[in-house]
Formats: sequence, structure tokens, C-alpha cells
Amino acid sequence: SAGMSPDTVNFILETVAGVLLLGAVDFNGDDDRSSLDPTCQESVDQACKLLGVDAEEMLQALRSAYVKAPGQKAIRKEVGQPLAVANRDTVAKTIYARLFDFIVAVISRTLQPQRSRGGSVRGAPQPDAVVSLLDIFGFEDMNENGFEQLFINLTNERIQSLFNRIMFERELEEYRREGITAAFDPGRGNAECVDLFCLSKPPGIIKLLADQCQTGKDGAAFVSVLNGRFGSHPYFSVADPRGIQQVMKAKGLASKVAGRMKTQAGAARMTAKKFKKDLSLDYRECFGVRHYAGVVVYTVRDFVSKSRDTLLPHLAEVLRKSCKPHLQSLFADDGDDWRGTVGEKFVGQLEKLADDLQQGDTLFVRCIKSNMQQIPLHVDRKMVLEQLTRGGVVAALEMRHAGLPDRLEYRMFAEEFDLLDWSSRRAASVDSRVVTEVVLRSIVGVEHQGVLFAFGYNKVFMKSGVLSRLRTVMLLYTKQIVRKVQSRWRAFKGTKLVHRVTETWQIVAFAIDEAKVTGVWSVAGIGAALEEQQREVKPWWESIQGLDVKSAATKLEPLVKDTTFSALVSRIEATAKKVKTTAFRKTSADAAYASSIQQALADVHDMLAEIARIEEDTESVVDADGSKQQCEEVCEAARRRLEELRTTSLPELKYQGPRYDLLTDGPISVDTGAVDALVASVSELVDKARRCGHDLTVTRREFQKAIVESSQQRAEASARLDGLKADAQRCLTEGIEGVMDSVNLASQLEGQLDDLMEEASDAAAFLATVHELSEAVAGAAAAISKAKAELEKRERERTERSGVGIQLDDLAERLAEGLRSLRLRPAVQLESKDTDLAAELAAVSAEVAELRGQLALPLDTLKSKVLAVAARADKVVETLETSAQDEFSRRRAMFGGGAQASSALERPEDFIRQEGIQDHEAALMRVYCGVKELQEAKAQRSRVKRCLDHFVKFAYAGDIVFDPPKRA
Repeated sequence: SAGMSPDTVNFILETVAGVLLLGAVDFNGDDDRSSLDPTCQESVDQACKLLGVDAEEMLQALRSAYVKAPGQKAIRKEVGQPLAVANRDTVAKTIYARLFDFIVAVISRTLQPQRSRGGSVRGAPQPDAVVSLLDIFGFEDMNENGFEQLFINLTNERIQSLFNRIMFERELEEYRREGITAAFDPGRGNAECVDLFCLSKPPGIIKLLADQCQTGKDGAAFVSVLNGRFGSHPYFSVADPRGIQQVMKAKGLASKVAGRMKTQAGAARMTAKKFKKDLSLDYRECFGVRHYAGVVVYTVRDFVSKSRDTLLPHLAEVLRKSCKPHLQSLFADDGDDWRGTVGEKFVGQLEKLADDLQQGDTLFVRCIKSNMQQIPLHVDRKMVLEQLTRGGVVAALEMRHAGLPDRLEYRMFAEEFDLLDWSSRRAASVDSRVVTEVVLRSIVGVEHQGVLFAFGYNKVFMKSGVLSRLRTVMLLYTKQIVRKVQSRWRAFKGTKLVHRVTETWQIVAFAIDEAKVTGVWSVAGIGAALEEQQREVKPWWESIQGLDVKSAATKLEPLVKDTTFSALVSRIEATAKKVKTTAFRKTSADAAYASSIQQALADVHDMLAEIARIEEDTESVVDADGSKQQCEEVCEAARRRLEELRTTSLPELKYQGPRYDLLTDGPISVDTGAVDALVASVSELVDKARRCGHDLTVTRREFQKAIVESSQQRAEASARLDGLKADAQRCLTEGIEGVMDSVNLASQLEGQLDDLMEEASDAAAFLATVHELSEAVAGAAAAISKAKAELEKRERERTERSGVGIQLDDLAERLAEGLRSLRLRPAVQLESKDTDLAAELAAVSAEVAELRGQLALPLDTLKSKVLAVAARADKVVETLETSAQDEFSRRRAMFGGGAQASSALERPEDFIRQEGIQDHEAALMRVYCGVKELQEAKAQRSRVKRCLDHFVKFAYAGDIVFDPPKRA
């Protein structure tokens, strides 16, 4: 029951049944009106009964929408059939999602230990540790990546960031704590990619998506927002037509691109073209993210609707009226104060999960996909290596190889290896670090200090292999000491012969077990020999069972002079050695045979791929004389035979095992003749298919000649198109229309060339399309050249808008400071003019705040408004400063103060040196000279100071590119 009461379990089952029945409800009608399908009345009644709501009220809510004007009561409006169905789906999805969250919450509470008042859990002591298991979706790159893939990949990206921190950053932190110089570079990491999604200030993708839930911008409009915000982000990629074409080509897709029929050669070919898979991707709806696992292109469709986590108010109200208390509780928060989108909640939960995972020791298990075809016993080495590299596994191994991964505290090291330090045993008390240094320097070598091992403040760090080497030495040394002690003790007690009989019996027993387990029992009479030797030693072993040591020694005294027993021991040891040798040879032979089977399966896979290529190459060939049909029959026969080998014959041979000679000394020979014969027989069929395909593809060879002839022209056009990419993306980011149409046309032609190359049947069309591509690229270059003036104008305007924004921020800061200074004055000092001044400050501040939200106004209008409000702000701030100076002078006069000479100020050169930036003294002195010139020209001091403050803010703003004019 997972901690749930019977009533709760019943509620869950009833709710799931209600959701399923609700999904069976359908509506009739058009875009303006809707009505329940008469055949669905029973489903409605049953669903509403299970959910505890009124059926008529639910139906009316599903078929309704409410429009509310400001200050007026909401007006009900009937919706059409599509919206009624959408409301039905939204209700079903929301109920199911919240029920799922409810179940997870209940199970989590049950699994989470609850402390009692006495600090124990259910009467037991509070556990010190918790073991948790996290299993997540793997990284996804589908043919079309949407809302779901975005969050799946974000989860993988965040877990990868955690992996990097645990594997690399924590490692570096420990090196630094211990004073060890790290020998590896952890790399850049992927924190910036996670921030691209999750940041709130400045807003990341998830926050911007939440904002669009208010504006309703989806699809291309939302992508335009992302392009403008993240166009220069290192982990964000602006999608362009050519990039989308390349992505689709890499995925083996074909695109129905708008406008493709307009090309001269394209119109004649489109009717005959048969695509492997049609998929419409519009670059305007796409954006790319450079994940740790590679670049993924996302298509923005229905992101806004999927982001909303609330029902329409009238639908939520129906569910809140349910007579089922549990269902009421699921929608208790769906009031006017309900906040948060699916993405924002997801990010919050993801960050909490990451925080929990960072609290303890974390182990990672990487699941590697061996091949894309899901074929057993086949490994695509390139694909596996790519997964290991992008997942950080290779980097972790490189770090382990370059660093010092094994480490022990000095106390633990001394406790384990102090026997290897003879000097420490002679001393009364020796420091653990001294023992560690002596052991490592004597066994590993002083010359390897800093390379194979290094000493930290509290721990010793070692390369992989050093610790195992020390433990091997320790084991050998310990065994040597133990054997000496045992030998002397047995000699002292007279039990050496007792031990010899017991040890011989154990050797026979172990050899019998090993022979049976490894399958060599029946080889060359090994089993019979072991049974005979066990029968011979058994009487002696049984005779001492149950006796004390002294009695057993007396019992075995006849063996002292019995030479046959010594011979028996020698025979047993020889047989045991033979078992080990034979078992090793058998294991090696089995491994070699399995390798031959694996290689045969790989060859079969390659031949299947070749048959597929032959079939694809000959698909478009016209069958004039029946040779194509013959080729198809040969390919089909080869395919059937290959599949039989892959699924039946080779697995059967692997199960039967190899034939080999285990007794002959020297390298073992494994008979793989049966495997080789099977592969050779099917190779003949593949060769025949290859010859048939070659005879049919004369046209393809002519096409290859056309490719060679046009290769230079196409390469030049493609290179030129690549060179236009940066400027084209700038135009796309700035929203300049028309330019991307010409680039899109060129990209479409490149896609058509790729399609033609796949067909390889129309050389003339290929040459014509290459010529069209060259002309289209020239047209795109001309369009970009023509748009450059507008592009530069818009970029300058964007820079100016950023400057205006900084100016407004500066004004807001000054006005806020003025208001603060007024509030700090005692009430008795405030006069009526000060109250008026405060009101004026508040009014100007409100006007500045309003302008900060109107940065999208026409630039001239914006600048004029900013100049006007700046003038008002200057005036009111100057008045405030004058008032403050007058008040200060008045109060100083009250205490007998008079005009005093200004306190001595440090010379500019001395002040610069005091600030520690004397390297820039020349540049700063030029600034000082400029200020001096302004003072001599009677420029107002406060305005000069504000200008200097603004220049500093403008120059140090990270997102503004400012190229000052060169000095003469």
C-alpha cells in the first residue's frame, strides 16, 4: 500500500478510471459551436461519478469560455468543437499529472524517516545514512526535438554538471586543501550551458518561456526572442536554413521546404522524388543548444501551451466542487494566486535534486548503447567511443591517469604498511608521516616522489598501481613471516605430518571442484585420476578426524617411514597442476572461439549493410530486360541467408562450443572451420549481388563523372555560402527581412544536390543545380552586402539603446539616493520646499521607471524623452544638493564654524599610486587634465562628475561593445 490508507488507494483507482473514461468523451460541431456526441453520454456520467462532480456542470464548462472586461462581470461564450476537445484533454492531463504528483509525495513521505520526539524512527535509532538510487532518461536527439526533449536533455545536462563537479572540481579542491600541485586540467565544464536554461537574472530560456506564457508568443516569435537574447552565447546556436538542411541530412531525413518548387531544375524532379521520410522543419521555429553530448536542434511548437500548469478558472472551479476530498485538495491552490509554469517548477525540483545529490558520496553508472540497429552481440566502436568521450568518462580516465587518484591518511597508511619499515619497529614511537615517507621512498623510490606519489598535509597521494604494488609486497612479506612461524610451531608441537595430511586432502578436494566447474573432469582421465588419489588419501585423513593434535600425531607415526605416501602427495600435486593448466588452456580456447564467432557476426552485419546499399543504389534503375529483378532476387537470397546466420546458425555454433586438443603442449589450436565455412558460403552470395549491382549502376558511374566535373564549382559556392553564415545570422538576429530568403534558397539547392547524390541517376540535373547554386550564392552575397548598412545601423541603434538603458539606470540610482537623503533628515528640519522637492523626486523617478519599460520606442523619441527627464532630474538633484549645502553651512555657523580652507588633498599622482594602479598613470593623468580643462571652462561640477560616472559604467558594461575613436 506504500503507506496509503484503503480510502486513498480507492480514490487513486477511481480517479484513473475517471480520467480514462473522460478521454473517451467526444464532441460534435464546428469552430463556433459544439455538442456532446450522443454515444458518449454514458462515459460522461461514469467519469463524473468517479470524479465526484456534476455531469451537466462539467459538460457546460468543457463547452465554454469566459471573457472578462476590466471592471465588469465575466461573460460566458460557447466554444467550438476543437476547443471543447482541447478543454477535455487539458482536464484529463491535469488531473492525471496532479494525481501522479500526489502519489509521489505520499511515497516520498513514507520512505522519508520520521523522527519521533525522542530522536528515533518508529522506536529505532535514527539512521546515519541513506542510500538513494536515481534513474533518468538518457540524452535524446530525435528527428524532431520538442518541449519534452528540452527538459529531458536539461536534466542530463544538470546531472553531467554534477558529474563534472564531483569528478573534477572536488578532486581539485582536495588537491588544493592538501597542498598538492594538480597535474590535470578539468576543462571548461558545462555550467554555462546549465545557466543558459536555468538562470533567472539575467533570464535564461526557462524564464523567458515563462514570460511568453503572459504574452502568448510561441513558435517563431519565441525563437526570435531567444535569438536576440542569446545570439552570441557560446552554448546557443542560431538556426539558419543551411544548418537545418545539414541536421536533417545527418539524420537521414528529407525536407518539404517551402519554395523548393520554385527552382528551375527542382520543379521537374519533385513529382518523381520519393523521400525516405518527410519532415517539415522551419528554421524560424528552431534553435540549437551545444549540449555536452553534442549540438541538438529544438523545434518550438506548442511550448507555451505545454508550459502552463493551470486550468482555466471555470474548469478548476468545477473540480474544486468535487465531493471527493482528495480531488478537491489537488486543485485547492488553483486560485488567483497560483504561480509557476511547468518549466519553473521543473527547474526548482531539478536544483533541489542536485543539491541533495551533492550532500553525500555519489557513484555514477553509465549506460552505453552498443549500436543504433539494436542488434545483439554487435558493437559500433565509433559510436561507443563517442558516448564515452561526450559523457566525460574518457576525461575522467585521463584525469585519473594524469593525477594521483589513490590517497590514504598517514595514520591509516602506517597501520597497514608499518611492517615494511624496519626502522620504525626499532624506535619507541614514530610519526605516521615518517613511516609513510620511509616506506614509499624505500620501495617505490625517492626519484619517483612528486610523480608516482606526493605528500600532502594530512594524506599521501599515489598514482594508480602504487597502492596495489605496496599491498602485493605486504602480502608476500606477511606470507613469508606466517610460513616461518607455522613451520617452527609445527616442528615444536610435532604436528607437521598432521598438517601435511590435511593439506593433501584439501588439494585433492579443491582440484576436484575446479575440474568439475571448468569442464575438464572428463579430459584425459583427469576425473578418474583425482577420484583414485582421493580414495588413497581418504583413510589417513579420516583416521585423524575427531582426535586432538597429540593423538593425531601419534596415529600418523607410521607415515614417517612410508615412502609411498610421499609419492602419493607428489602425484596429487602434479594432477592439481594439470587441472589448472588444462582449465587455463580450455578458457583460452573458449575465448578464442567466442572471438571468432563475434568477428563472424560483425562480418555478417557489414554484409547486410552492403546488401542494403546495393538495393538502395539500384532502386531507381529502370528494369528494361529483367536484370533488375534478378539482382533483387539475389539480394533477397543473400539477406535471408545472412539473417539465418545472425539469428540461428552462429548462435548455435557458439552454444555447441569449439573442438580443440587440450593435452598437446604448446599453443592451443581452435578449430573454427565450421564458422569460416558458413561465412564463406554467404560471402559468395554477397559477391554475386555486388556484381549484379555493378552491372545495373552504369548510370551511377556517369553521375560520378558529373560530380568530378562540377566539384570545384560546388566547393567554391559552398565555401562562399559558409563565409556568409555569420553575416546572415546577424541579419536574422536583428530581424532584417529578405536576406534569409536568399540564403534559404541557396541552402535548399544544397539540399537538392544532396538528394540528387543519393539518387545518383540524373547527371544533367545535378550539373544544372550546381549552376543554380552558384547563382543563388551570388544573389545571397549581394543581398547581404545591400543589407549591411541597415545591419550596422540596427547594431548601432542597439548599442545606443543599451547606453540609454544605462543612462536611465544611472538616473534612477541618483534619484533614489536623493530620496534616501531626504528621508534621513530629521522631520523638524524639513520645510515645505523640501516636501515639494520629495514629491518632484518621486514624480521624476516614476517617469524614469516608465521609460525603462519603453526601451522599444523609436530611438529618436526615446532619446528625446530621456533628455527631457534627465534635464528634470538634473534640476531637482541640483536643487537638493544646494539645499543640503545651505543646511550644512547653517548648522556649521550655529556651532561657530566659518569658512575654512579646504582640507589638503593628495596630489593626483600620489592618489594614483595609493590606489595601486600606477601602471596606468599616464592614461589617468590625461583624464585629470581633461577635468582641469572643464573646471577652467566653468563647467558645472556635479554634471562633470555624473558624466565621469556614466563613462565608467558604460566602458565596464559587459554586454556593450564600444569602439572609441583613435586619437590623432
